[in-house]
Amino acid sequence: MVSSTALHWLEHDELAAVFATAAARLRPGGVLVNADNMHLPGPLRAYGEHVRRSHAVRAGTTDNEDWRAWWEAVLADVDPETAAAHNALAISHDSSSDLTVTGYTDLLLRGGFSAAGPVWQVGDDHVLVAVR
Repeated sequence: MVSSTALHWLEHDELAAVFATAAARLRPGGVLVNADNMHLPGPLRAYGEHVRRSHAVRAGTTDNEDWRAWWEAVLADVDPETAAAHNALAISHDSSSDLTVTGYTDLLLRGGFSAAGPVWQVGDDHVLVAVR
């Protein structure tokens, strides 16, 4: 199973349920890969954010379209009724989960995975792998 930049939208209890369901449905030895922005703990949080921003400057990706502009472009491509329904949800790009990378790992282990941890990191962007 693979997820990229999606699970940070979930509240802690919802995320725990997703991880438990995934663990229950994967065969032994199966893996879940989660690539997302995951805060570093304590004073490292600001450092992780700085590293991510610095990496974007070096990669030349600081002028990417912002979230609101991207969402408005998506809504422009759907019928007005669908767009209105989506706008009624008041979606923002703020993470509802303020979990650290350690918090994500703990939820995976409590959800039934036998091992979990980061396999890649740039600043506060991580790829976690969990093994059933």
